[in-house]
Amino acid sequence: MSSEVSAARLVELIGRSGLVPVDRLPAILKELGYDASSSAWTASVLADQLVARGILTHFQASKLLQGRWIGLIVGPYRVLAPLGRGGMGLVFLAQDQRRLVGSSGSGDAPRVSLPWESLVALKILPPQLARNEPRLRDRLEREQRYYQRTSHPRVVRMLEAGQWQEIHYIALEFVPGRSLQEIVGRWGRLEPQRAIALFADVAEGLQHLHDQRLIHRDVKPANIMVTPQGNAKILDLGLAMATDEPPPLDVRIAGGKGYILGTMDYIAPEQARHATAIDHRADLYALGCTLYFALTGTPPFPGGSKQDKIRWQRLAEPISVRELNPAVPAALADLTHRLMAKDPRHRPGSAQQVREELLAIPLTPSTPITLPAWSAQETVDMFVGHSAGTDWWEEGNDQPADPLTPSLGTSPSPPLIIPPVPQSASLLRKQWIMPPWLFVLLIVAGFIHLIALLLLVGWL
Repeated sequence: MSSEVSAARLVELIGRSGLVPVDRLPAILKELGYDASSSAWTASVLADQLVARGILTHFQASKLLQGRWIGLIVGPYRVLAPLGRGGMGLVFLAQDQRRLVGSSGSGDAPRVSLPWESLVALKILPPQLARNEPRLRDRLEREQRYYQRTSHPRVVRMLEAGQWQEIHYIALEFVPGRSLQEIVGRWGRLEPQRAIALFADVAEGLQHLHDQRLIHRDVKPANIMVTPQGNAKILDLGLAMATDEPPPLDVRIAGGKGYILGTMDYIAPEQARHATAIDHRADLYALGCTLYFALTGTPPFPGGSKQDKIRWQRLAEPISVRELNPAVPAALADLTHRLMAKDPRHRPGSAQQVREELLAIPLTPSTPITLPAWSAQETVDMFVGHSAGTDWWEEGNDQPADPLTPSLGTSPSPPLIIPPVPQSASLLRKQWIMPPWLFVLLIVAGFIHLIALLLLVGWL
């Protein structure tokens, strides 16, 4: 790994960061055979040795080598690696130091190899955004309140929320496994049997949220985690809203008329018109789009711009599930398309009804989805390559993208089918329709030719 600091400076930064207790650092360096006077001990070499011993993660080492140390400790949490970046802040894989096993020797330091129970997903609102964007603090506080309402095995749990110095954070249960987005992206669409089992879990979790008068508003493959045991959990209440409290007056906080909030590939038509004038059936539409993705390997309306996607969600009908995947049973395909009905009244009445319909579909039992049972160390290593957008403390960094964007308005055109990027041979059979301007041009050209012919006859 490249170095931008000296070895002596790296030792200083490690001590200042709090990642290694200052009183233990000399013994650790002695154990490594570190010699400050030797030119062979560059910062990169020292960092590599500390990573190999499990004292630092690759992410921590890369930040320290760049001279950055602030924020690698947030309250009781050691930041191990970035997990993702959202509209409100950043999510990191972190370690709860309160759950560490005591050291066995005088020179030992906390190691990365830890039990699962010590790992959390730490959602952080960067200090700069907290100061400059009060609405983001409001969003984080709303998310915290909504997590406090939930307690269900199919919904990720909040462990605690707090503030450390200027950092606002929420510590969430870390779910080992992979997102549905990654599973389909890497291994292809799901077998119908597996999709039914997973989406019965998702529907169960959604029903719990709806029972708590919460609407998720961002159901999508990336927010569904599949555990190594093959179960599903719903992630991220960052865009959720409660139906038993009035929406904020500032539409930039929770969306509203004129602001679109959600993911365009999976957003319900009514949510694309007015982000808060919706009910639980908006989640059912997104659930249908997500089930469509799982069964076909593509969202209902792939390709196109954001404007195109919004228009298609409002007015278009997707290609039939069974045209893209004939192995899908008719009952499952029918349920998928009913979930994606443009009119909420034509969708199933509840997530519980969806679950019951899924489980009633007769299918041959299949082997549950199983994923590798990674160790904590292997989990940290999975995120070694993720380094973008993680300098959240520094003042000069770009802010995370705001998911709220001005609404594009509704189209006065009647409902129509707008095909996405061609997916099958049937889409290649196109009917050419003459545009009106060409029709007028041909009429004018005909008149000109007729007049010319008459003049020619008269001259002869």
